[in-house]
Amino acid sequence: MDPTTTPREALEAHAAACRAAREAALPAPAYAGPSLAGAALYRADFSGVNLAGVDLTGADMTGATLRDAVLTCATLRDADLTGADLRGADLVGANLRRADLRAAGLRGANLRNADLRGANLYGAVLSNAILTGANLSNAILTGADVRDANLTDVDLSSADVRCAAAMRRPVSAVTTPPARIRRASSSADLALSCPSYRAVMARNSASVSISPRMSRTVGSSAPPPEAAAKDLAREETNLPCLRCSNASR
Repeated sequence: MDPTTTPREALEAHAAACRAAREAALPAPAYAGPSLAGAALYRADFSGVNLAGVDLTGADMTGATLRDAVLTCATLRDADLTGADLRGADLVGANLRRADLRAAGLRGANLRNADLRGANLYGAVLSNAILTGANLSNAILTGADVRDANLTDVDLSSADVRCAAAMRRPVSAVTTPPARIRRASSSADLALSCPSYRAVMARNSASVSISPRMSRTVGSSAPPPEAAAKDLAREETNLPCLRCSNASR
């Protein structure tokens, strides 16, 4: 590897090698480039890339495309993944502590045993995701879509789950403060107490699609992360509330 190669260039070359290996039906190579901690990877396309065990602490991955990427046991602590497309990504055992995942697309992602303590998942789409054994204590899940996600043995202690879409898993399988949820029916629905959000979700389609704006290309311009997160949250999940959330405080 050329010592003058930037982390972004190295990762783009690695992504190309992973794609070539996949097309040849060969195992994806392991990343062997420079450190990616704190790297600027804004809006890069790393779909299907193998980043197992890689240290991405504090990396700026705002709007990045990591669809079907392998991030098992990767360290994404304090990383900025606002609006990132992580659909189908393998994040088993990943460290996402305090990561910014606002409006991120995580539909169908595997987050088994992931560490999401203190992570910000405001407006994130987690439908059909696997969260078995994940630690979401002190996480922000306001307005997140977790419909049909597997929440077996998830730790939601002190998590903010106001206005999140219904979680269809047994109440006994989830560790969370009982004051914030109610037992909806004997069919084991776990509905979160926001009538206005449930009404909006009932009017919308059963699935929340990821818009073309979630598919990022290298070098494109974008609004600041704060504005992008708010805009994407409205577009992807049709949030009715911060009014509702503020009223419940």
